[in-house]
Amino acid sequence: MSQSDDFFDSMFGRSEGQSTDPKEEEKAKFEAIRYYQKGEFSLYISFVDLKQRRSFFNYSRMLSAEYDPTIQRIKLTFSENMIELEGMHLEKLYYQLMENQVKEIIQQDKRYIEIRNSIPTVFELKII
Repeated sequence: MSQSDDFFDSMFGRSEGQSTDPKEEEKAKFEAIRYYQKGEFSLYISFVDLKQRRSFFNYSRMLSAEYDPTIQRIKLTFSENMIELEGMHLEKLYYQLMENQVKEIIQQDKRYIEIRNSIPTVFELKII
């Protein structure tokens, strides 16, 4: 296995010799937040908008983060970009970001989201 394969597998949570389960892939499509597994390498965070456009950033380039509970917004300041997240139950996500636990944040269409108890959900994603 090449070094790039190792990197890809670590980013997507597969270990050597492990095949991808189609049921797990289908389940993952509906997850709003994906996390690194314990012991996984957590260098990058990926953001996916409603049009499936993806951007990733290195955690080491994150300079600061702000959470405003009154409007449920998180502002992440990276060395060259700012990212604004708005949604529901974002306090938990704020602390998970602080601990580099988040692998991917997928924007959800507010019209189709059921109310979920205390699960962080992002409706607005702006990369500035």
